Amino acid sequence: MQKRIVILFFLTVGSLCALTFKIISINAGDYAEVATYNNSKSLKIAESRGTIYDTNLEPMVNVEDEYAVAMKPTSIALSSVEKYVGAERMAILREELAQGLPVLLRVPQRIEGGDDIRVVSYKRRYADEQYATHLIGYVDGDGVGVSGLEKSYDDYLSEASGSLRAVFYVDALGRNLGGAEIDILEDGYNLTRGVVLTIDMNVQRVIEDTLERYGWESGSAVAMDPNTGEIKAMVSAPDYDPNNVADSLEAEGSPLLNKALQAYSVGSTFKVVVAAAALEEDSAYADFKRTCSGSVMCGDTEFKCFDGTVHGEQTMKDALVHSCNTYFIELAREIGAKKIIATAEKMGFGKQNLLAPGITAKPGSLPDAESVDTLGELANLGFGQGGLLATPVQLATSFASVANGGTYVVPYLFRGYVDDDGDFSETSESRSARSVGTLGGTRIISRNTSVTLSSMLASAVAENERIRSEKVTAAGKTATAQTGQFVDGVEVCHTWFAGWYPADNPELVIVLMKESGVTGVSDCGPVFKNIVDSLTSDGK
Repeated sequence: MQKRIVILFFLTVGSLCALTFKIISINAGDYAEVATYNNSKSLKIAESRGTIYDTNLEPMVNVEDEYAVAMKPTSIALSSVEKYVGAERMAILREELAQGLPVLLRVPQRIEGGDDIRVVSYKRRYADEQYATHLIGYVDGDGVGVSGLEKSYDDYLSEASGSLRAVFYVDALGRNLGGAEIDILEDGYNLTRGVVLTIDMNVQRVIEDTLERYGWESGSAVAMDPNTGEIKAMVSAPDYDPNNVADSLEAEGSPLLNKALQAYSVGSTFKVVVAAAALEEDSAYADFKRTCSGSVMCGDTEFKCFDGTVHGEQTMKDALVHSCNTYFIELAREIGAKKIIATAEKMGFGKQNLLAPGITAKPGSLPDAESVDTLGELANLGFGQGGLLATPVQLATSFASVANGGTYVVPYLFRGYVDDDGDFSETSESRSARSVGTLGGTRIISRNTSVTLSSMLASAVAENERIRSEKVTAAGKTATAQTGQFVDGVEVCHTWFAGWYPADNPELVIVLMKESGVTGVSDCGPVFKNIVDSLTSDGK
């Protein structure tokens, strides 16, 4: 009995083993195929980083397309890319593909598709001809913001990080499976998220292109909405390549420095502040007259008009049109340093400007009234020389207050955020500035002073054909600022234009500064005219 039970047990086990073997043999091919396709290899094509937008939600980065080719290790794939690849790279490709491994090839242009390859486009962070480089800044090799807005908003822009990958199906040895498709995986790859600036790329492009066309080797420009304080363009020259920053580290002209945020001698643009101070004291100063003989003595020092020009009898309007130094020296004597400096402070001189997190325009240098204790120092102050320094941003802010009717507006660069779904949310500060404008600002000069000065500055432009546009009226002031620095016995001068257009209904204040210039009229006047003509033609 016990023997029969043992025999029956072994028969049952044997039957079960046979059945199991049969099942395995039937499905072995299917299981092998499933196991094989569960193995994959992915090659990273690109990583995403949040976008920086202009005020119209036009992307300022992530604009230009680049291309990658995901290739299977086949002769067909090689022949598909051969005409796009040099002989040296082709030899390397053959060696790589001979190992049976998939390859990712980057190409400089879109190529034709083909069997065993898949062409993928993705966005390059910076364009070959990138605009607003100093403002945007750049990232390091790990994609971390190093300077500019890339650094200021690194956390927010980094939250958009994701990758774009080519996925190949491979066997247990990592070799490509010939019959499998090449898949493209968007692993959180999203360029929608970003920050929104006040910059208008139309204005930015026009100003950058104009400075380049006029061959400016070193200088800067700022364009501002005089009614809100929104900075519409910010340019610094020379430029640098954010795709190859190393080449600019030791280059001449400090290409990595944003000169729109640095302080310089401002020269005759400061005469507008002196004029405003006088008119605020008494509107009758508009008719204040002095006779210019080409120079004036202040203590033991002789101060001259440019090139010793004799202007004759001058009113305030005449002196602004002709940029008469001796007139403004006499005017400064009349009203005194205390009144001039108090007005300059109200108009933004000596004040640091935080334009966005991490983007700050320097305070410059505005002497206090007690330190201007000699006739020579007062004379220098009268036509914007001596220890007075200001940034292009400060000049734009001060001229905005004249253009907009007498109100100080706070300059700023940042408007808000775009989320992952593409929805824009504006900051409360930006929304307030855009909706209220100068009505919510601080009045720093009277409307009468603003109107009087605006009319005089309109004449200064209208009477100079090198500055005057034939398309639209404008107002402004040139300057040739002495620096006290000499090269080969010749003093280095920085030249300026600060003004706005149209003269009576200002849309844009524009400040131009050229380092090591000749005169404000010759250097900056034609550039301003060309910018205005271009923006007017573009419908701005």
